[in-house]
Amino acid sequence: MPDRGRSSGAVPAHPVLKPFPPRRRGSHRSPRARAAGRTRGPVLFSVPRPSGPGGPGVLQFARGAVRPRDASKNARVAVRKGLEIEQRRAEGLPVESSAGAMTRKRREQLEVIDPSWCPNWPVTWQRCFHLVHQHLDAGQTLPTVVGEAVRQGGDLGRWVTSVRHGWDQLTPVQQWMCEQILGITPATEAEKPKARTSQADKWAMHYAAAQHFYAREGHLTVPRKHIETIPTGGDGDGQAQQDVALKLGMWIDNQRRRGAALAPERVEQLSRVGMRWA
Repeated sequence: MPDRGRSSGAVPAHPVLKPFPPRRRGSHRSPRARAAGRTRGPVLFSVPRPSGPGGPGVLQFARGAVRPRDASKNARVAVRKGLEIEQRRAEGLPVESSAGAMTRKRREQLEVIDPSWCPNWPVTWQRCFHLVHQHLDAGQTLPTVVGEAVRQGGDLGRWVTSVRHGWDQLTPVQQWMCEQILGITPATEAEKPKARTSQADKWAMHYAAAQHFYAREGHLTVPRKHIETIPTGGDGDGQAQQDVALKLGMWIDNQRRRGAALAPERVEQLSRVGMRWA
C-alpha cells in the first residue's frame, strides 16, 4: 500500500498536505481548519501602521497570545501610571512603587509610531478628530462652517473652527496631527473673532459716558431710556475712531440699586460726577 505521506518523485499539480497528528482530546478544530493549517499556537499577523513622524509601516502581533486591543489598553494604563509617578516626583511626593509603569523611553518610542495612541487631551477632542478623519477618507472636503457636516451627532465644522481659533491652546502633538493628517491650519488674525469686552472694560466705558453726560449737562440725573454716544478707539494703534451708543440711563439706575455692593473706589468715582444714591 503506497505511503500517502511521501512523494513518489513526480511533482504533483497541487502540494500534498502532510497528515496531522492525532486529534487532541477536547479540540474543536474541524478537518477543514486542520487541512488549511490553522493551529492554536501563536501566529504572527500584520496590520498597517498609521502614518506618523516615523512614517508608514507594518506592525506585527502574535495571534493567540495577547490581543492587540488588550495590549494597547495595558500600555495606556502603564503610561498613565508613569506620568503620575513623574508628577509626584516633581512635586516632591513619595512614590510607593513604580511597578507596572512605562518608562519615558518606551513611551517616546510608541509616540513615534502613532502620536495619538495614548492622548493626554480630552476623549471628546480625540473623537471629533477621528470623525473628521473618516469624513475626509470618504472623499469629502474639510468642513470649515458650523453645521456644514454632522457625523454621529458631532458638528465637524464647529470642531474645525474651534481648533483653528484655539490653535495656541493645542499641544505640539495635536497641532501636528491637525496640520499633517487633516490639513487644518491656524486661523489668521483677520479670521479670529474679536475678543469679548470684559466687565471691567464695560464699566469703564459706561463711566466715561457718565462723565461725558455730566460735563455737558452739569448733573447726572439721566432718564432711564437715555442713550449716550461716546467716541472710542483711535488710540494710535492704527484703529479708527468709532462712536458707541450706550444705554446710560439704564446703567445709572442699575448702579444706584447696587450701590451697597459696589467697590468703594467705584462709589467714589460716581460720586465725583454728581451721582445721587437716594
